[in-house]
Amino acid sequence: MIQVEKDLEEKERSEFLEYYAVAFGEATQIVASRAGSRDTGIPIWKKFPFGGQSFLTLIYSKACRLVSILHTNAGENHPSVDSELLDIMNYCAFWFAYRRLSGRDFKKEVH
Repeated sequence: MIQVEKDLEEKERSEFLEYYAVAFGEATQIVASRAGSRDTGIPIWKKFPFGGQSFLTLIYSKACRLVSILHTNAGENHPSVDSELLDIMNYCAFWFAYRRLSGRDFKKEVH
């Protein structure tokens, strides 16, 4: 690989990682903004009564929504794509936190 290609690849890698960080920042902002309105009364972790099955159901539902969106005329440019991706990120992070705090084993959660 010539130096120009290496420099371009490094620039692209850097930009990719910047957007990666932006995605996590936006996902975190969503959770923080909803904490005062949607998450009163019942804590987030108690909204998933079946552990891994509850989380997977929501993640699957969001993934199906993405597939539906991508099959529309707007496809990748549909305004809901980013929103659905951020929701999936948050549900995955919630599940991660739930597992860490509860010490649960995924194999025991899914019947």
